[in-house]
Amino acid sequence: MAIDSNTSDRFDSIVETIFRHKAKIIGIPLLVVGLGVLVILFFPRRYTSEARLLLQVGRESVGIDPTASTNEMIQLQQSGRDDEMTSAVDVLQSRAVLGKVVDTLGPEFILEQGDNDEPGNPAMEAVGRAVGEVMALVKSIDRISPREEAILEMVDSFGVHVERGSTVLRLTMEADSAETARAILDQVIKTFQQVHMQIHRNPDSQQFFDDQLATLRAQLVDSQAKLREAKNDLGIVSVETRRETLEGELRDIELSKYHAEQDLANALATRRELIAQLDAIPARELGDRTTMPNSSADQLTSQLYALKVKQLELKSRYQDDHPMVKAINAQVVEAQQVVDSEDITREQVTDRVNPIFESLTMQLKQQESLKSGLEARLETLNEQWQLVMRDLRALNEAEIRINDLLRSVAISEKQFYKYADDLEQARIDSELEIQRISNIRIPQEASLIEQPVSPSKALVGVGSLMLALGATVATVVASERLNSKVRTPNEAETALSLPVFATISDNTRVGRLIG
Repeated sequence: MAIDSNTSDRFDSIVETIFRHKAKIIGIPLLVVGLGVLVILFFPRRYTSEARLLLQVGRESVGIDPTASTNEMIQLQQSGRDDEMTSAVDVLQSRAVLGKVVDTLGPEFILEQGDNDEPGNPAMEAVGRAVGEVMALVKSIDRISPREEAILEMVDSFGVHVERGSTVLRLTMEADSAETARAILDQVIKTFQQVHMQIHRNPDSQQFFDDQLATLRAQLVDSQAKLREAKNDLGIVSVETRRETLEGELRDIELSKYHAEQDLANALATRRELIAQLDAIPARELGDRTTMPNSSADQLTSQLYALKVKQLELKSRYQDDHPMVKAINAQVVEAQQVVDSEDITREQVTDRVNPIFESLTMQLKQQESLKSGLEARLETLNEQWQLVMRDLRALNEAEIRINDLLRSVAISEKQFYKYADDLEQARIDSELEIQRISNIRIPQEASLIEQPVSPSKALVGVGSLMLALGATVATVVASERLNSKVRTPNEAETALSLPVFATISDNTRVGRLIG
């Protein structure tokens, strides 16, 4: 029974408190909700525009300024493109981009949020004017230029968001009208594209490489002219080709000398053998024995025949005792004796050169000729060997000069082609900048969102209800505590700092206790 009595007393106390402060409990929520309704109805609207930018992998992602002195191969150490996205966010939020947007659109456009000719709510305009006057009074304390004020407004209204691991930038811009927000955000995107291309390209590199390429071209032509003159003086096309030719000639000469020396040695040995054989063999030998008529006997027979004819002629003319007949008879007898003493035939023995000796002599002469030819050939080969060696020594001495000139030409060509490639890269960069080609893609242009983002009706409504509840509870609790502390008129005067003219007793509690 005691517990039920205490609970009833507490409930009665709460009901009594509610009835005692019913004006506050009804009035405060109505006031707060009314303020929330006024905010929803008359608070200046804020609109937002949203766009998305995609940063593809392009020359800006991996490209290096042509003037940078680097190796041909560059290793990208970063895993992913977080650094590139962070850099893009920093550039977007930089004062360089925002300042150019302000310069393009004008500070008045940013501060006044464009030219909005649509008729507005008079109450809203009045509130706006009042707020503007208060803000102008606050800003007059530290005066800044309209451009700086517009940049600060841009900093507060502009937002850039990027998800981790994503290459898409989400841009947002708030303004007093949807058209203004879209116009400002569209200009931000255009300005960012220009700045993005400019910061990734060196505008002076093309002229630099033009000048350097002209100098390197002159150096290359000079080096090539010196090399050509040196080759013309030596009569060569290339050192290696000339060396190969001389080495081939030297090899052929040495091989020919080797064979000639072998042939000469063989010829000398053969000559000595032939001479030894000729010394042992007679130069001539007896030939064949032949029987042939004796021409002397035949001649004597002819003379004898002539004497006999003459004898017959004289005998026919003279007597036997004629002296002429006697003389011819004696001559015939003597001639007959001589003819009878001679043989009718005779044996002839021929004397001829020894054919073996003759053959060996011919072979010796051939070996002598071969020996002379081989000696002459060896002499010629030695002279040729000396000439080739002289040319080879001259080539070896000139090789250092030729190699220096070749290195100079190679270095000049390498530098020339490198700078030519760098010039082409600089030209491509310049042309890309002129044609506004970059790795930025715009999958979503600056949007026109007609739904205002502030004030949020749901947020204002929830806030109003929570504020109404909190303010009502706080006011009732504060009043109760204040009433519990005020016991006497003097205490009331002290607590409220007001004079007390009369006191009213709390008959409600007394009546309840009596009843």
